Amino acid sequence: MTSLIMSTPTMTSSIMSSPIDIPKVDSPELSGVETAEELNVVVPVVITSAINQLGSGQDFVTYGQIENKFDYLVVADGHGRGQITELLSSPSFDWEDIVMNDSGETILSAINKEIELKVNDTYRDGSTITIAKIYPTQIKVYSMGDSQAQIKINEVYYKTNNDNIASVANEIKEGTIEVANPHWSQHILNDTDITVTEGRYFILTNGEKLAMIRALGHELSTLQKMNELTLPIELDDEVSILVATDGLWDVVYEPELLSKFPEYDAADFTKLASDRWDQEWNYIVPSIFTDASGNAFPIEKMKVDSADDVGVVVYKRVSHSS
Repeated sequence: MTSLIMSTPTMTSSIMSSPIDIPKVDSPELSGVETAEELNVVVPVVITSAINQLGSGQDFVTYGQIENKFDYLVVADGHGRGQITELLSSPSFDWEDIVMNDSGETILSAINKEIELKVNDTYRDGSTITIAKIYPTQIKVYSMGDSQAQIKINEVYYKTNNDNIASVANEIKEGTIEVANPHWSQHILNDTDITVTEGRYFILTNGEKLAMIRALGHELSTLQKMNELTLPIELDDEVSILVATDGLWDVVYEPELLSKFPEYDAADFTKLASDRWDQEWNYIVPSIFTDASGNAFPIEKMKVDSADDVGVVVYKRVSHSS
């Protein structure tokens, strides 16, 4: 395995590629999760990552390979006081040990154990987390919060949800996690136009207010259950995966980024987001644009006045038969 690291004062990116020599093997009938070692196969992949810390500086990305078993991608977006982000991004934090767990429950338990041991107080401190594990014949994605993943297998597209009010309505427990009054957030319409849409905050059991129902930290007062997505793949499938923080998702309107920009690596997606955070927008005021009391908001409240951090990892695997 080779690696290349590049950096600028505000953006960091890295590239990892596997060997390109592929031994010829038959594709067996598969049950369970076969590793590359068990299949006697080297799968050629390229993984790129990039971060542009435009806001609070709490985005984190990493990736790696558990030799002859699977590749893994990790993206996190911290919020609050930053102690959890500091822990997750610490060189001493053993991500390889974390991702060796084989379920969302055990992965979350392992992360929470590290937080409990090493962070004194998690009130008003937390982070999203998205982890993708890619085996030769299966993809598993585990997530909490609004750092999302998009996956393209040949021409079929998949997405994880962002844990907002629309995506988790059936999981809200009355009397445990409540829903607060509506708020407005920017919504990109196209390359030039922006409007606002209505969302809601969750009131957690410890009294905190959060825009998502799942997250690390916050005194374990969020819904402590990871979203899980499992997708079967074949050795001759072409696979692309984009995992990113909301610093990207909040400024894109394109529904399928891996199809719209098939040649983009992580640095390209990060630049796309950074440019959109910085551009001048044409503001489209919705017909109903009021606060909870029915008062009209001034257009200034629509304006993108502060950029968000952008963290991205992109995984690309060519067909085994290519």
